Amino acid sequence: MKKSSTILLVFLFTVAVSNFGLAQRSLLRFADQQSELAKHNYAAQVYVQAFEKKQSYRAAKGAAMSFDKLKNYEKSFIWWQNTLSQSIEGGINDVEFFLIAAHSIERHEEAFNFLNEIGFETSDIDMERYEMILASFEENSRLDFENFHGVNSMTAADFSGSKDKVGNFYFVSDRERVAQSKSVPLIRLDARNRLYDKDIHDWTGREYLRIYRYDTLGHVSEMDFGRDDFMHISDPAVANIGGEEYLFFSATRNIRKVKRRKEHTVFPELFFGKLRDGQVDEILEFSFNNSLVYSIITPFYDSTTSKLYFASDMEGGFGAFDLYSVDVFGDDELEFSSPHNLGINVNSEGNEKDPFIYQDILYFSSDGHLGFGGMDIFQVKIKGENIYADREHMGTPYNTVKDDFAYRVFDEREIYLSSNRMGDSGLDDIYKQSEFLRRFMVTVIDCDGDIVKDSNLNVAFGESSTLELQLGEDGVYKANLQADTDYFLSLSKHGHFSVLDSSITTKNNELNDIEKQYRLIKFPVSEAVYSDILFFNLDKSEIRVDANQRLDKIASMMEKYDFLNLKIASHTDSRATETYNLTLSQKRSESVLEGLIQKGINPDRVSLDWHGEQKLLTDCPDGVNCPEELHQLNRRSELSLSVSFEEGSLIPLDMFDIDWCNDSDLISLWKESFEVPIVYFDFDKYDIRLTHKMELERLVLLMNNNENINLILEGHTDIRGSEAYNKVLSEKRAKIVMDYLKDRGINEARLQFNWFGKSQPIHDCLGEPCSPALHQLNRRTEIKIK
Repeated sequence: MKKSSTILLVFLFTVAVSNFGLAQRSLLRFADQQSELAKHNYAAQVYVQAFEKKQSYRAAKGAAMSFDKLKNYEKSFIWWQNTLSQSIEGGINDVEFFLIAAHSIERHEEAFNFLNEIGFETSDIDMERYEMILASFEENSRLDFENFHGVNSMTAADFSGSKDKVGNFYFVSDRERVAQSKSVPLIRLDARNRLYDKDIHDWTGREYLRIYRYDTLGHVSEMDFGRDDFMHISDPAVANIGGEEYLFFSATRNIRKVKRRKEHTVFPELFFGKLRDGQVDEILEFSFNNSLVYSIITPFYDSTTSKLYFASDMEGGFGAFDLYSVDVFGDDELEFSSPHNLGINVNSEGNEKDPFIYQDILYFSSDGHLGFGGMDIFQVKIKGENIYADREHMGTPYNTVKDDFAYRVFDEREIYLSSNRMGDSGLDDIYKQSEFLRRFMVTVIDCDGDIVKDSNLNVAFGESSTLELQLGEDGVYKANLQADTDYFLSLSKHGHFSVLDSSITTKNNELNDIEKQYRLIKFPVSEAVYSDILFFNLDKSEIRVDANQRLDKIASMMEKYDFLNLKIASHTDSRATETYNLTLSQKRSESVLEGLIQKGINPDRVSLDWHGEQKLLTDCPDGVNCPEELHQLNRRSELSLSVSFEEGSLIPLDMFDIDWCNDSDLISLWKESFEVPIVYFDFDKYDIRLTHKMELERLVLLMNNNENINLILEGHTDIRGSEAYNKVLSEKRAKIVMDYLKDRGINEARLQFNWFGKSQPIHDCLGEPCSPALHQLNRRTEIKIK
């Protein structure tokens, strides 16, 4: 008896489990049917019930996919977790759906932790796709889209948009209108649907899609199409053809019976009619419609090319919905060419919809190309039927991880798109760009023309507050600009001129991106750009009259160029003791400083040094009997003007025409200030006078401070004497100057000398006699700086 009871219990349990399994399979079949009918809300509930009866991969994934369709990413996230907990047999596809749901609700870190817990190899994830999703959260823009108030409803979907010539706005909504009969069949736009006598509320609980007009006074009214066979009516596109205003739109008809078919699928078709004050008259069917085979949706008419664009899943495409174009002919009776597929650069294995052209840019939405997730907006250059550039994802703020579509530009500052980006209800809304977006791009180059990619480069950009420029891998800094705004930009780096630009503005009607290039220039080297020597009398520190004139020139240059600082180094001859001479040289430096202060120069710009007899120019140490002129050369103060900029300094406003990358150009500023000497000689002589040695010492100082200065020395004679004799004499005169400079440490490679005898006189004394003074001017060695 006991054995019989046990057998009976086992039998009853087996029957119960079998019935339980049958019940789940029945629920799953029913849920699959509802999913095929696009009743995703109802399908999701049934999949959840099936999972509660018996946890399975199929039930969990069905629920997850349904919640994805409904854009309920909070629940989608949970059910993808349930799916992956049951099995990872779906592989990377399931994981990607899970990550998209996770990122849409900003739980990506939690998602990756979960994947690690269940043992999924995250290295298998398509990182390019993952980074695109992540970028949608990380790339924040100061510009955004705001809800189009007055058009969007609180509890219904609102999307798409077109405008007529007077400014009325046409859009789609399933907002509450006249209550539908329970016997009205559900037909979802752009989906394959079988006809069942089910109320529309089984799907969304809302009305069928209709086209509404938002007029220029802010009133919303439903469009009258005068047809009772239209169920969903969507995708308005206003077109001006032959002076008449048309409305192209898609509609799904209520086709209840088809010969020799018990069940059939109804697809949306394309229609057009004349648009007249809130209603559409003389409605005609697009010649390529086939409501029982494929869909035609989202039309757009380009008046520039007389082409009609649309999306269709007709045979011969690349995927689900592809974009096509046809040429439009005629005025009152419109005719169309055969559909032309826009090609692989636009179309994908997924869905492409919502074509719109503005200024030779084709905008469209796609879920088949790499993006942030869901439908994203892309752009590509187009002319006629030719695609001229690679497809470009428009990034933020145009795209999010949710659905973004129906991008519209009606003029330069009126841009719309449709999206379900706000919240997780799954409802679409129309968004209007709150501020006109301008892209600002900056490249920074160095003196060699190479792009500067330097983390130590500080870039400040903004108006009253700083706006950060993002540095791309290509070395281009980028930012988004608001409309009607003035900006300033600051570039700075240690040891370089800063750059300020306050000319950046969006206060104009141009729509082009603003591109700027700036050169980052190092501060000039500390070499002296100008120098001079003041000579002193024996045992004196007072500035001589001739020296005071030279000091005037130094003061004038410092007053004109506030970035010039002066270094004074004073010396004595070797007579007297070292201690005495050190003190005397200090007094000479202080005397020069006092002279500059009296001329209005800030002493902070002057540095003093003194060396006594430690740095003699001529070899006249103590105990050596030297001529007085050699001692005179040693009694001096060397003055060297150098460029000196503080951090953050700008290139002087009055010196933008100078190439600050080239030291030679900078030195050329002072070439005219520096009096290049001419060495004159006595009759039939080639020895250098003291006054000219003093001038040559100034030239030596300049060359020692500037290694890129080279000299050409040219010897000449007066006209007296033979040509051959004067040739030799002029050579000696040029060479003696070169030898003096060489003896003072100037490299011979920096010197070039020529001689011309009497062939190039300053004064031609052949025609009429010359005075001794004129002959003197011919006896010379000219010095030229190159």
